[in-house]
Amino acid sequence: MGSYSRLLIDKFSFEWKYYVPSFLTFLFKETDFYAIKNENDEEESYSAIGFKTSCGNSIKILNDFGYTIDFFSEIYSFFYKDLFPDFECGIKDQIANELENSDENKINEKFNQYMSSFKSLTRQEEILEFTKLLSFVLKADFKKPPFNKPYKLKFCKSEDLSYSSEDYFKDKGTNTIDFDKLNYYLFNNYSQFSPGVLLLSGFLDSENFNWEYPEIQSLMYTRIFLEAVDQSKEVKLELSDLYYAGEFESIQEIKDLHTSLAQSLVNKVNLYNKVFKSLFLGEEQIREKYIKTRVRELINKSDSIKESFKKGKLLEDLVELLFTSNNFLELVNKNVSTKDEEIDLVVKNNISKPFWIAFNSPCLFIECKNWGSKVGTKEIRDFELKIQNHIKLVKIGFFVSLNGFSSEVQSELKRAGRDDYHIVIISKEDIRDYLKSNINFFDWLEKMTSMFY
Repeated sequence: MGSYSRLLIDKFSFEWKYYVPSFLTFLFKETDFYAIKNENDEEESYSAIGFKTSCGNSIKILNDFGYTIDFFSEIYSFFYKDLFPDFECGIKDQIANELENSDENKINEKFNQYMSSFKSLTRQEEILEFTKLLSFVLKADFKKPPFNKPYKLKFCKSEDLSYSSEDYFKDKGTNTIDFDKLNYYLFNNYSQFSPGVLLLSGFLDSENFNWEYPEIQSLMYTRIFLEAVDQSKEVKLELSDLYYAGEFESIQEIKDLHTSLAQSLVNKVNLYNKVFKSLFLGEEQIREKYIKTRVRELINKSDSIKESFKKGKLLEDLVELLFTSNNFLELVNKNVSTKDEEIDLVVKNNISKPFWIAFNSPCLFIECKNWGSKVGTKEIRDFELKIQNHIKLVKIGFFVSLNGFSSEVQSELKRAGRDDYHIVIISKEDIRDYLKSNINFFDWLEKMTSMFY
């Protein structure tokens, strides 16, 4: 069975076997310790031991440290590109089960219909939408959509078990909600929930943790769940199981836990700083080598892909990696759709060099085309119009076409160069030149931006 530390945020419960995660020190103050003695007990024993405060107090502590929803939106963006393939695979498996058919074209068609039925959101908007869903779960009576469908566990064609959604992921004894079961319910009824909700749900599922960063993910989901509940509700860390299992020698050791966890984090940071000091000093060169290696792999892979959707997605991933794997260009949004236009990548421009400041372009637009033919003047004009529609924020646009551009495009760019914006064209050969060179990305990008047509 084992003994657990348990964190309760209103009706949401989380537990860890045999230990207390050090990140929990950010949720409580030393004065939040409590111990409830059993009455009429000759020996000194306790019915409850741990730390407790309100959600509002924990949020204030986290915000004071800078652990805001804005901060975790940036962290989520770091993981996002690795999350999407697993999400896509999971939804397509659900579709295949529904159709009882393995026809890839039909599965892809239904997946694309599902994706297009929801508005594209930023990472921050996805987090806020997810917190609204969690708030809704806490107040749900499980008789109205989207939490009114029974959950079926299929064992074979002739036998299955069906639970009401409430019985499935809510523990009636403790009145707590099992998040892992809630996660299964969401994916089982995927069409009722947006891609952003399902991506975050999968990311926060402990079974899907990237174990290189468990404490970061744990701290992130704790912050998100705190945001979803009433700030007057209680946050409680229960440690009585660990105490009676002998994991703590005394009540005083639990009282001192806040200090010892904080010291553990400090020691870990100091150790990492010492061990990886040389890596930190050469971070830029290491990152540049990694990016070039990964981009080269994606370009080579592109040549063997036939499906247009996969070719397009690969190029978007390649361009995102190329432009945003640094400290100066930040992905704001991807595949932004409005009534009359779609923008592949929107990138925030934080480059402080005079060359880039002179353009006065807070954001950059990037268009990606991985076609079998060259891009012509029509596509350039369409891209130009997108920039014109957002001219207050965007003065520079990058058009990346792996198969290059028609001969008429340069004349079109010469005409466009008379206006107060600038379009830069980049082909596969241009990217290959960068990969073979010894110059860094921003020097290469300046060179491409400075070309005359």
